Parts: sequence; C-alpha cells; structure tokens
Amino acid sequence: MHWYCCCRRARHFKLPGKFRPVAGRYWSTTLKRRYLPFREVVVTPTEGADPTSIRAEHADRLENSDGTISLRFDPERTSAAAVIAQATSVAEIADLHVNEPKLEDVVRLIYAEAER
Repeated sequence: MHWYCCCRRARHFKLPGKFRPVAGRYWSTTLKRRYLPFREVVVTPTEGADPTSIRAEHADRLENSDGTISLRFDPERTSAAAVIAQATSVAEIADLHVNEPKLEDVVRLIYAEAER
C-alpha cells in the first residue's frame, strides 16, 4: 500500500494511496462530498418562538440538547440560502450558523472503512 501526505510534508497525516491529490488540486472538498455529503444550518430560536415550527423543505430536522435546531441538507439538492429563508420565515431566530463536515471526521470515516 502506498501512502501520500495530504500536502506532501511528513509532519501532516497520511492517507492511503487511492486518496492522493489529483492534478495538484486540494482534495478535502471532494472527500467531504463523497463521505459526508451534507451541511447543517443550526438555528437558535428566540424565547417566544415556537421551535417545532422551524422546518425546511429537503432538510432533516434534528433537535439538539442545547435548545438549538439543526437542519441537515444535501447541498446538491437545495441551497443553504433556501434552508435559511424557510427557517426564518416561520419563526424569529436569535442565532444562526452553517456547519460543514470537518475534515477530521472524513479521515476518521475513511480509516474506519479501511479497517473493515
């Protein structure tokens, strides 16, 4: 098995040969899309708002223990702007941010898959 460094420097983590950079392009976006093909809009409703009304088309709704609501969506199916527009149209929002999968989570999935 061949090993390639993520940026060809020895101090960085190494990935199996089939995940080497293609034509010098940075590959993290491609790996994220392949292994974790979703993004999340995390909203914190204001105190008087009804949190059960916060939904978006083409997005899975998850209630978090800290009172926030995550709307997980596939960016190839819908946009973050569409999800945000739908969420803010039904309730007042105190805070909002968009999360992308972390590269560390992608690498963890790749190695877990390789161990199987």
